[in-house]
Amino acid sequence: MMISTTPPDLPTSIEDQAHAQLRRRRAQGQPGGVITMIERGGSCDEVVTQLAAVSKAVSITALTLVATGLRDCLTAPADPAATLRLQKTLLSIA
Repeated sequence: MMISTTPPDLPTSIEDQAHAQLRRRRAQGQPGGVITMIERGGSCDEVVTQLAAVSKAVSITALTLVATGLRDCLTAPADPAATLRLQKTLLSIA
């Protein structure tokens, strides 16, 4: 039995990469939308809902980037210093 070293939901094709880039751009723009909402007197419910969306978007983006780094490490083992940096990064988001 062959085990796949490519985790699911990683941007591997051109279409996947475009989708991942769109996610990153949305995650980048959402905080600005929340700030505008607060400045314009948006309701507490709306602001909290948008903050939850921002949090999720940032988390998904970060985990996708970390997973891509892991995939790269599996396919082309890095030097020990790079492996240590990756381990520290994983622990920082845990």
